[in-house]
Amino acid sequence: MIRHILLLKFTSEIKQQQLTTIRDTAISMQHQIKGISSIEWGSHVSSENKKKVLHMLSP
Repeated sequence: MIRHILLLKFTSEIKQQQLTTIRDTAISMQHQIKGISSIEWGSHVSSENKKKVLHMLSP
């Protein structure tokens, strides 16, 4: 099994609806691309309160 991780950083102007659309589109790829068994999406939570990378996509 190969695990890929895509880290995304968005501008501060991005709206929650845009993030939701991006997330939903990314998650739907698992049904469109053969070989993807699952996709995880999550927000970065830093114990140091640093927000360098905000979201992660892990197909």
